Amino acid sequence: MSDTKVSVILPSLNVKEYIAECIQSVCNQTLRDIEIICVDAGSTDGTLELIEQAENADSRIKLVKSPKKSYGLQMNLGVQHAHGKYIAIVETDDYILPNMLNYLYEVCERNDLDFAKADFYRFTREDNGEEIRYLNQLSAKSEYYNRVINPRVEKEVFTFVMNTWSGIYKKNFLEKEKIFHNETPGASFQDTSFWFQTFSKAKRVYFVNKPFYMNRRDNPNSSVYSTKKTYAFCDEYAFLYEQLFSNGANKDLMPQFQLYRYKAYMSSLNKCQLEEKENFIKKFKKDLLDSRNKGELDLSLFTSSGKKTVELLLDKTETFIERQKKVKPPVYRMGSNSRQIIRASKKMESGVDVSVVIPFFNAEKYICKTLDSVLSQTLRNIEVIAVDDGSTDDSLSVLKRYCDQDDRIALLTQPNSGSGPARNYGMKVAKGKYIAFIDADDWYPDKDVLIKLYNAAEQNNAKICGGSFSNWRDGKVTTQFTGVYQKYTFIKAGFQNFKDYQFDYGYHRFIYERELIQTNNLEFPPLLRYQDPPFFLKIMTIAKEFYAIPDVVYCYRKGHNKVLWTREKIEDLLTGILFEIDWSKDNSLTDVHGLAVDRVNSDFFQPIAQFAIFDNPKIIELLFRISNSIDRGMLSSYGYRIEVDKNYLVKPLREFRKRVSNNVVSITLHTVNGDCQVPVLKSGSTSFETNKKVQELTYRLNRFNDRYEKLRNGISYRIGRTVTFIPRMLMKICGKK
Repeated sequence: MSDTKVSVILPSLNVKEYIAECIQSVCNQTLRDIEIICVDAGSTDGTLELIEQAENADSRIKLVKSPKKSYGLQMNLGVQHAHGKYIAIVETDDYILPNMLNYLYEVCERNDLDFAKADFYRFTREDNGEEIRYLNQLSAKSEYYNRVINPRVEKEVFTFVMNTWSGIYKKNFLEKEKIFHNETPGASFQDTSFWFQTFSKAKRVYFVNKPFYMNRRDNPNSSVYSTKKTYAFCDEYAFLYEQLFSNGANKDLMPQFQLYRYKAYMSSLNKCQLEEKENFIKKFKKDLLDSRNKGELDLSLFTSSGKKTVELLLDKTETFIERQKKVKPPVYRMGSNSRQIIRASKKMESGVDVSVVIPFFNAEKYICKTLDSVLSQTLRNIEVIAVDDGSTDDSLSVLKRYCDQDDRIALLTQPNSGSGPARNYGMKVAKGKYIAFIDADDWYPDKDVLIKLYNAAEQNNAKICGGSFSNWRDGKVTTQFTGVYQKYTFIKAGFQNFKDYQFDYGYHRFIYERELIQTNNLEFPPLLRYQDPPFFLKIMTIAKEFYAIPDVVYCYRKGHNKVLWTREKIEDLLTGILFEIDWSKDNSLTDVHGLAVDRVNSDFFQPIAQFAIFDNPKIIELLFRISNSIDRGMLSSYGYRIEVDKNYLVKPLREFRKRVSNNVVSITLHTVNGDCQVPVLKSGSTSFETNKKVQELTYRLNRFNDRYEKLRNGISYRIGRTVTFIPRMLMKICGKK
């Protein structure tokens, strides 16, 4: 097989459900000059028989039997039996798209590469066979794609997604640099050291921004979800240390080594069963101390949260242990940008107390403060669901660094759709008993926010629990408010009936029972502005009551981002306010009804009026709908003096009418029934299209003129005029018209 271009290694152990699809996807590659090396480690579920059938059907397939169950040994055997110029790895519960090998082979050949890697999909399959894919990018930065890179020069590549299977490697490079897998028992994360070695020793690598590899995330037997291999990462990083650093070499990579070892240990710790935690923490501390004593504990790549965790572990070990004992093992940890729903074993339980949903878009300046405030909470048993809404700055890279250091973070992405859909996505995958929301430029004012809210909710059996609000502007924090905004704060703890409370702002300062949200199919509307009040009003009305605590639980940043109003944002704002008016009317929420009118007449009057006086018919239509939906009785009860036309109950419409009236003139229309005066806008008026009544009148006038002209030009009209000529002349003579 000297002409073999790529040898594809397929390690297998009891994957009967998936192996056929995997092998078929490799056989179907457009690159035909390949060999397929299936290395089985003693399957007993029928996997081996399926491989043998495939071997008989395709001469490119070779079965190799591993003498022991070791993923590392399987991979090393595969490389030893390979004849191809390049090596590819396909996990046997995954599959690959038809052009993967051909595309990567050509890239490697054109650029003389040590290896090339591509983006990939994570996927799950629903019970109906529907496949749901989520794109995973190796890097959030486009400048690292589609060019040759030396990893030792551009060390940013060490922050890329860690996997060994979405690329191909030159076999001669692996042999020359003595790169191989650790042969520890089972599937014990042996790809970790292989990945690190390839990045450390390669001089020419290439990253492709096209996805070819399909990584399954609904196999509950995957080692990703195992909680029984607590010390596997310890063995793996000890092996890696020997390979790279034992003789004092590669010191420039020590920061990367320390960072990856830390995140791996934290991942193991979070999966640890309670009875194992203390012993594992002692091992964790020992390895960190060994590094510190050798002068190798370089934390320069750690986030501030990561550094504090290391300091706590080393200097206040007992406190660290007590905190970790409160963290229950999670059901899953699926990595960045993946679908976060799996068909887990029935034995698995979520155990998450609070899911914190953080939508973000271009928030690199502020999101570190947000994340630090969440991750430092004394309530440790939380999950953080960060949803990227199509950021174009460095936000995604920041999140990935945090993901590397805290296993409680799940990072998801979506095309730019707005914060409402991003929150909905986060709610959909949340596993906590309660859900909290925090924006990416805000923060929790102290470390006990979530534990206070959670304990208050649990102790009082509350479906919704909230605290007081604070604003931050230019370094000053405001915790006292006047007027209706006094409702941002609570004086004492206890239940409050929402009909007595009635407010539409500040939903962030509450935690909400997930079951309440899911049972009632509650979502944020897909609006660019004002998506929060509709959600808040609906869930509060349904729950009827909430439990309040007086503590300040949320800090809202103000004055840093100026809103750039557009026609679409004004339309969405008015759509949200229209919902609030209708909802408050239907549910007898008088104060909310008045607040909604205040939003139009006061809070957002300037931008609404600015767009209303120009060519924006939909905005005028929404304003008329709002005005017509207002209940005059409720408005009067709220405190409004109703002295205006019922069609103009909102101030922007009155402003619009005033502007329009200055441009109206009367014209004379000659009709068969005589002359009449009709109002039309002056020529050149920019408000012509916005005046709905004038539009309607103009339309009717044009139709009338068309019909009138057709009638005048018709034979019947001319005959009629002839027949009535003498009577009409007699009427004129007699002085009648």
